[in-house]
Amino acid sequence: MSKRYLVLMTTLFLAAIFYTAEFNTNSDDIEIVTNTVAQKQRVPSNNITEQKAVLPDNLTASTTDNSKILRFPKIPYEGDWCIKRIELTEQDYQFAQQELIEWENSRGRMLFSSTNFDGEHNQHYNSNFLEPYKEMDKNELVENALKDDRYALISAIQRKDIDSKTKKSLANKLMILGDTSTALLYLYSIKTFEASYEYRQNKLVTSDVKRLVKDALTYIFYGISRYDTDTLSSYLYDLRDDETLKTALHPKNILTPQDFDDIKKNVQSLSAYIDEQRSQNNLMPINQLDIPKIANHDFQENLAILYLEHGDNLDSLQAINSEHGPNIKRTDCVAKYAKLYGN
Repeated sequence: MSKRYLVLMTTLFLAAIFYTAEFNTNSDDIEIVTNTVAQKQRVPSNNITEQKAVLPDNLTASTTDNSKILRFPKIPYEGDWCIKRIELTEQDYQFAQQELIEWENSRGRMLFSSTNFDGEHNQHYNSNFLEPYKEMDKNELVENALKDDRYALISAIQRKDIDSKTKKSLANKLMILGDTSTALLYLYSIKTFEASYEYRQNKLVTSDVKRLVKDALTYIFYGISRYDTDTLSSYLYDLRDDETLKTALHPKNILTPQDFDDIKKNVQSLSAYIDEQRSQNNLMPINQLDIPKIANHDFQENLAILYLEHGDNLDSLQAINSEHGPNIKRTDCVAKYAKLYGN
């Protein structure tokens, strides 16, 4: 199963979870939880000469001739590689896959397992961690979440029997914890829902509507600043499929250069707020948390897939790019992946 297909299906699955909720617009108090995610270390390899790789013209995502991959020049894991399946040794590739699983866990990319129309059981990202909470009594689940059980927090946001006010409070807790997947997706969904609802009342782009759109984009680009494209992916599919968002509320139609600058400042303010809350609970600043090497590589791959599907809409958001750290520009690695998946 291709990575491109997995990205699409995961986005649609997450959208189904968050858009079936009836969002409550009341504000909630934010509580803090402690991050207990373990970090993994790796001993550098020194037996392979580092080199830049160029993707061969005849290699595509559907290539079945493994000999082409095996003959391709290899780059050390600590080196400047891009496509892990092609440019890493088998040992380093397996390490990268394990590091990716742990990275997805650390940022809250976890989904309940599900059953398809044929009755087949499907395991999703890190779903095994959530199984004990899937059928747990609602009150017990919320109680565990309020006791700083991270998996209970993530599960509660995905459960349909938890009210939206409670979910919003738990999502804020997760965001402060360091979650950039489940938490941001839910908080973003609230803002886009409210923006669309407000606009449809009078068919006017009021100051409140613009503020809500800017708030949604703030969550998206905060996620990007943490090498997470999940919320961006959800938004791009919304821009494609939601009539209101792709026309009347499209950023290129309602936001000015000043608005884009405001969003960049809002991302910085959100980061500062998170750090303030973390400091009050003796947690290190969010930008001091270790980010594994695989995070950037996975980010580039996901971004390339999104460019293939939503290039024009991504281009319309370039003005929000940060001058420092991760952004949505078309890097050389993004171009390599686009070439690989675009064939």
